[in-house]
Formats: sequence, structure tokens, C-alpha cells
Amino acid sequence: MTTAELLARTDPAGGPHFERWGLRRALFTADFCRRHLPAGSRALDVSSGPHVALAVAHATPGVRWSHTDHDAGGCAFTDRATGEVVFRYAPFSYPIGPDSPPPPGGPWDAVSLWEVVEHLDFNPALHFAALNRALRPGGLFLLSTPNVGGLTPQYHAARGGRPFQTAFFPRAHWLHTREYGTHELRGLLAWAGFEPLACETADLYTGDLRGWRKFVRKGCLALAGLLTLDPAAVRHALRHSGGTQFWAARKASDPGPPEKMPPV
Repeated sequence: MTTAELLARTDPAGGPHFERWGLRRALFTADFCRRHLPAGSRALDVSSGPHVALAVAHATPGVRWSHTDHDAGGCAFTDRATGEVVFRYAPFSYPIGPDSPPPPGGPWDAVSLWEVVEHLDFNPALHFAALNRALRPGGLFLLSTPNVGGLTPQYHAARGGRPFQTAFFPRAHWLHTREYGTHELRGLLAWAGFEPLACETADLYTGDLRGWRKFVRKGCLALAGLLTLDPAAVRHALRHSGGTQFWAARKASDPGPPEKMPPV
């Protein structure tokens, strides 16, 4: 059974909202994990939610996963056809904040942080540093977050709109506080002691540009970089124009000094 088939057959069901906004993201996240996380790893997923946890666990059967709490708390996924429990999502409490200690249970072989960074109301490098301290030397850090430099945010900005989702008063934890570009994330990861191994971007939401509009805008941005002799702009247009960014990084050192932490 594929991961997509498993998600379609299990309860609690995500419903149409999950299919529109979460299904493609969960499947890509699971595949990214499968490609980068070795079997036999002991991994901690931080606050990513039950449906993503189910997809990732199914795609990486050789990985021993633990989870920290999410908005929905714990739950059990059952097969609608047989009534069999196929996955238990039983997270433990771990509050995320600027002064949070490393999550307990370490040292971990890997830590993941899927679609969390954009909700934090403080510099995420502080949380990256806490996760660094929870990893064994050479451990993996996997994360995803929206890409403010993607084609769709640039398209919104070019039409006079906001390039990213931002909270309005009153603030709610499910809204985005800040979204980041790939260059920003690279600097935040480096300060926190991580060596990037892979960065991929993908268009995973129903509102992301697709088809001929995506092809034309991507080509025009690459051409603009060529005409202005800007190789970084060409590289970004060709490699990192997706709406969501995924990173795999290795713990290479301790976090840097506070005074050198990149601002956001």
C-alpha cells in the first residue's frame, strides 16, 4: 500500500481541507525523509502534526520515531475497511520558545521540523540551536518551511500584494509570523552549527503557480538574472523557485555566539 492510499483509508480523516492543503505536502515530506534518513535511525519529530507523522512513519519503516505535541494532541489512525489501528500518534509535551531547552530523550540520530518555523514569533536560529544540542555528533536535521523567494510569493508581490502570509491582530498560532528565503535559512542553520547537505523546493499547495504561467515566470526570472550578470539570481530561479523549501543538514559544530546570530 502506498502512503497516499494509507492516508486515504485511515481515520481520523483529514477531509477536503487536508486533501487541498496538506496531502501533497505530507507525501513530499515523507519522500524527502525516505531519501535522506538512514534506516535504523532514532528520530524525533517536533510538533509537525499527526497526518504528517503517519505519512513519514509509513515511508521510513526502519526508523524509530518519537513525536512532540501538536495542536491536536494524541490520536489513533484506523483502517476504515478493517477497523485495524495502523498508527498511534502519542506525542509528549515539549513547549517551543526562545529559551526552550533541548527536547528530552537525546542524543537523537535525527530531528525533524516540518512546517513549524514560519509560526515562531522569535528568531528560529534559537530553536535550531536547542535542536542541535539534542542531536548526536553528525546527526541530521530535516525541516521544511514556506519559501518567500518562490515563484508564487514573487507573483503576489509583483501584483501589489503580500509576498507571504502574515498574522493580523489578534495574533493566532496557526497563522504565519514570518516566512524565509533559502539564503536566510542557510545563514540561520550555519549559525546554529549545521552544515547543509541538501536544499529542495517544491510547489505543493493548490494556489501555487503551475503550467504555462509557472514556466514563463521562471524563464523570465532566469533571463533577467542573465541580462544583469547576476548568477545567484539565475541559480535561484532555476533551482529554488518552489513555494516550499526542504532542508537536510548535518550537525557539524556547536551553535555560534549570540552576538553573531543572524537577525531576522
